[in-house]
Amino acid sequence: LLKDKKKSYLWAFIDPLQDIFSRKSLEQFSLRPAPLFFNCRNTKEIAKFSYGWVDDKPHMHPESPQGEEVEDIYYKDNHEQLDKLSDLLQELLSDQKVLAKDIVVLTGVSHNKSPVWKMRDSLPEGMKLTKTRGRKQRNNIYFTSIWRFKGLDSKIVIMCDLKSTLDDNVMYCGSSRAKHRLYLLNSTS
Repeated sequence: LLKDKKKSYLWAFIDPLQDIFSRKSLEQFSLRPAPLFFNCRNTKEIAKFSYGWVDDKPHMHPESPQGEEVEDIYYKDNHEQLDKLSDLLQELLSDQKVLAKDIVVLTGVSHNKSPVWKMRDSLPEGMKLTKTRGRKQRNNIYFTSIWRFKGLDSKIVIMCDLKSTLDDNVMYCGSSRAKHRLYLLNSTS
């Protein structure tokens, strides 16, 4: 990996607010911190929303885009959650011509416990959720848990299966994965 083990550098970017596994990565690997002074991933709206989960304020570059407001979409039961997701995906894919590869659906539970994942075959044709992310599956939408997507990002993130028991740091981690737009599917019950 490194050309010269004595002269080469390996950079690891670690956000202590995203240490959702309590691994204390800096100490574990004897890493020296090098702070990032600006949020370089999110729009101002997404950053403001994400940092709100951890009672902090983002430090944005002055030229960061404002972006759209985070959109909360409410549903009554699991079937309506899938209907709302289907409507949103239809709007993004067909009406707005967003590429499927630019959308990620993050669940607040494991695949096995996710109502959305269990009912995924009920989505209309052309809206296929998949556990694998790659170029070969052009029309598939990547579906994974917040924990598995930690450290990655996507232009558009849709968060579903959000339980009120989710830790604020997990919500921060999930919502901060969105670069341009963020949607949250929230239960009214």
